[in-house]
Amino acid sequence: MAKTLGITETELKEKVPESNTEIINYHLTKQINFSSVLGIILPPINILLPWLIMKRKNQVNEITKQIVSVQIFYTIIALACILLSPFLSKWFGITKQITLILLIVSVIINLYIIIRNAIELDKNQKLHIRLSFSFL
Repeated sequence: MAKTLGITETELKEKVPESNTEIINYHLTKQINFSSVLGIILPPINILLPWLIMKRKNQVNEITKQIVSVQIFYTIIALACILLSPFLSKWFGITKQITLILLIVSVIINLYIIIRNAIELDKNQKLHIRLSFSFL
């Protein structure tokens, strides 16, 4: 095989370090994570802002993809719950303020996700709350 490739046998046996290892800027990754907080008022921003920062700062890696994916998943679940709240109120005779309660709870859950992931990024340079798949 070495002869066919035009190299020596020792060169063939040498381990070549992988050149495609990702260099992750954890400070910038935390900023991308915290940028989701601005989306509490306007939900699409919690997805768009981290994604735009990730692309502009060329910080596309598994961690930042997971940050955006978690926000996409959170937004889908929160939207579904809020859209179903009038029906839940009617079907189960729950208070009419269920929509407001669900909005407040969803904001608290998102804040928890963002803060918990920031703490884990600081301690172990990984995400605590992540998905087993990625939307990106």
